[in-house]
Formats: sequence, structure tokens, C-alpha cells
Amino acid sequence: MENKNNIPSWLIQQKEIIKSFSQVLSAGYDLDKLLALFLNLLADLLKVSRISILLQDGNCFKVNSSWGIPGDIAQRISFPIQEGLIHYLAEQGTAVRIDLIKTTDPLISNQLRALGGNTAVPAWEHGRLKAVIIFNNKITGLPVSDSELEMVFSLGSQLAVAIENAGLMGLIFEQRNYLENIISHVNSAVIGADLNGKVTTYNPRAEEILNISNAEVQGKPVDALPHDIAVLIQETIRTGLPVYKKELKLTQPDKMVGVDITAVRDGHKDICGVVMVLTDLTPAKIIAQQKKDSDRLEFVNTVAMRSSHEFKNCLVAIKTFAQLLPQRYEDKQFREDFYLVVNKEVDKLNQVVENLLFFAQPMQISCSPCSIDSLIQSSIDNLDKEELLSGVTVKKQYNHTSPTINVDIDAIKKVWDHLLYNCIQAMPQGGEIQIITGEPVGQEAPFMEFKIIDNGPGIPRPIENKIWEPFFTTRNRGVGLGLTIVRKIIDAHGGRISVTSGNGARGAEVTFRLPLGKQKATNEKIIFPSGRTVII
Repeated sequence: MENKNNIPSWLIQQKEIIKSFSQVLSAGYDLDKLLALFLNLLADLLKVSRISILLQDGNCFKVNSSWGIPGDIAQRISFPIQEGLIHYLAEQGTAVRIDLIKTTDPLISNQLRALGGNTAVPAWEHGRLKAVIIFNNKITGLPVSDSELEMVFSLGSQLAVAIENAGLMGLIFEQRNYLENIISHVNSAVIGADLNGKVTTYNPRAEEILNISNAEVQGKPVDALPHDIAVLIQETIRTGLPVYKKELKLTQPDKMVGVDITAVRDGHKDICGVVMVLTDLTPAKIIAQQKKDSDRLEFVNTVAMRSSHEFKNCLVAIKTFAQLLPQRYEDKQFREDFYLVVNKEVDKLNQVVENLLFFAQPMQISCSPCSIDSLIQSSIDNLDKEELLSGVTVKKQYNHTSPTINVDIDAIKKVWDHLLYNCIQAMPQGGEIQIITGEPVGQEAPFMEFKIIDNGPGIPRPIENKIWEPFFTTRNRGVGLGLTIVRKIIDAHGGRISVTSGNGARGAEVTFRLPLGKQKATNEKIIFPSGRTVII
């Protein structure tokens, strides 16, 4: 039958169906809207009174949308995947009509009647059963024709694709919202830009840190951002090279920020944009500066306290003899004692000043070859000359094969002087000091190893980590710089030093290693065992 314009009616109907189905697909990722539009399309096309669309839910298919079926009935119905109608559709891959089905399984008929239907059409997508469409005869009582059934089958395949896409789009939007929610709540500024240098992401924290609103930069060139930040983004877009842990001092606003920026790449590893993470370092910098100022003040107080205490000890002896000198000047013995005491105390004062100067000044070493034996013997002779070795025996065990070492001779003499003097101080009743030398095995570079062992009471464990701290001492006399200076000299030579004590034996053992090759000065810092660093 044709209309007055001689256009076949089936062609007009087909065009209307295509037009209506395009409206179905326009629902996008809104699955409920998509199925509702599809139901309306089928009802209008088939002129049936009952239609159901079943979607998979776990190990069964349940009614997701329906037409002409009470809601409470639709909600209670579910068909297992492994049996009945769903299993049959999956096996046969074609539509089912209750009057034509060739099966003895009564479950299939019962399931169709439960939804008031007599026909089921599978909706396939890439070999997977995505949906089942169940409907009854037309309102007139006539069955749905084969051509109509074929059209429903074809539309069902398109519906299956739309359902899959809706699920994927829904998942994408969920992930997008999830990521946007994370980005909105992180404590760092997140700025994204595309290859054209336009800002695509700008979270609330970025607004706070940069004091620039989202409206001022979103979708606009990165030049709307502070100059240094814009330059980094543009450079990463151009080169693709990341930037990690860079610190920037911004002028507007006046802040210090930490910057990490990296290129975003697509599946082909081509750059499609960049993302920058900014962290406001200003509060941390303020706290760090306050801590540094506090450390410096504490350090200065310690220097003043320890130095004044030592100066006072020396000056008391000098002052006492000076006050008595006018009265006892004629006493020759007194004058001789006065001379010895004053000279001794002045030497102590001079030593304190020298240690303070040596400690405070940057460490510069000037290395030259010297004899290992003579270097050690020189310190022993000095101690003997000052009568400090009374009651102390020094035993030497030389295992080194290299007769010379390249060091700053004066500095290394100070090391031996301080270490040997500490051993003597630890043994007021006398004792034995062992000096052992040798080249350790398995070093990356040749080292000379020295050990100094005494048989004094050892170092108490609670203070083992404190002995290297400046101005730490357990004695009534002394500033407490000896071991600090020792470590400073060893470090400047590229060596290392350690001390062990106890372990069931008396005494302390100091081990230090010096490279045998040419030395060069290193940057000098005073590092406390607690991790605190003070640079003088």
C-alpha cells in the first residue's frame, strides 16, 4: 500500500523508527532514560501491552524497566543465568516465541508468563548477552510478525551497544567526579594545561596559594599565572622533561612554593598536556628559620658559657697569685711558682682561644706527604715532654705497608694530640695505650686505618652519641671541643672516625681512617648526633 505521494508505507515507518531510535541514543550515559525511551519506541512500534527489559545483576537477570507490568511484580522477578530462559537464549542466540519453541523445559514458558509475555529477544554486544526484551501479543491479539521480530532483534543489538556505552560513560563520569573531588580537597595546588598552553585544571587550593581566582585562569593561557610558574609549564610542554622538588620564590603573592611538574602522555606516549603540583612552603620555611635562629642562640649561649667557665678557671689562678705578689715579692720560691702558674694558665687560655678559632673558621687543609711513624711519635714526644705520660705505657703495633701518607701535617698532629690526651685523662691512675695501624681490606679506595685503645673505664652508653657534640665534656676543666675538632679534621680529609666502648671489656677504642691518596677540602658543617646542623 502506498500513500498519495507514492512513498511506500514501510519506508515511512522505517524512517520514523530510525528517527525515534536516534532519540533513544541521545540519552547518552543515563541508563534509566535510555531504557524508558526504548520501551516507548517498542510500545509504539509493536502495539503491545506489556514489555520488559532485563539486565544482568550478578548471577541472574532482573527486570530493569517495564511497560504495563505492576512494579511490585517486576521487582520480585529474577531469572538465573545457568538455567531456563537465559540459558536457552545464551545457547541458541536467537529470539524465543512460546508457541514455536522446541523444548521440553517448562521453566522457560513459566518465566515468560511470569512477565505476561510470550516472546523473548536477546540483545547482544560483542558476543555477550547484555539484555533480554520480553513482550506479549499485540493489543489486537495478533502475534508480532516475523519482520517486526527481526526489527526488534536488530534494535536490540543497537540497544546492547548503547547499554555498554552507557555503563562505560557512567564509569568514566564516576571516575572523573572522584578525581575532581580528590583534586578539590588535596592540600596542594594542582594546575593542568593542554598542549596549547591553556589552563584545564585549577583547584581551590591553587586559588588560595596563588591568590588568583579560577575565573581568571580557567581555559585561558598560562600567562595568566605568575611568570615563573607559566615559564615552567611552557618549558615542560615544549621539552616533555619533568621538574621535581624545585623551590620558587614568588613575588606576587610573596610566598615560597615547592614545584613538581610532569608531562601527561596518551596511549601512544605522545604529550597531551602537563600537570603541576604546588606546595606552599612558606609556613615550613618560617618554622625552619625560627628553629635555625633558636639553634644559633642556643649555640652562642653554649659557647659563651663553656668559654667563660674555662677563662674564669685560668684567671682565678692568675689573679690569686697576682694579689699575693706585692706582699711576697721578696720570696724567690713564690716568684718561681708565680711564673710557672701564670705561664701554665696563659698557655691554657691560649689553647682555648686557638681551639675556638680553629673550630669557628672554615676548614682548609694543605696536604703533603709525611712519615706515618714520625707523625705519631711527634705527638707522643710532646706529651712526654709535658710530663703527661707519667704512669702510662704506650704500645705501638704498626702493620702498615705504606711508610707515608698525604695529609695536612699540622691538622693530623692535632688529631693525635687530642685523642692521646683523652686516653690519658681517662686513666688518672695510669694505664696502657695501644696504637695499631694498617690498611683495611675491601675498600673502594686505599685507606690507612688507625686504632687508639685505652684500658680506662670506657664511655658510658648514654653519652656515646654526644661525645662529638661541640662543647660537650664530662670534666670540670676544658671547653669540650677536642673530639669535635678531631672529627672536623678527619671529615675534611675525606676520612671517617668511630668509637666503641664496653662490650664486656674496659676502655674505649677509637678507629679512624684516612685515604692514602691526595686529599681535598670538603664543605665543613658541625652536625649534632640528633640531626641538628649548625654552620659557623
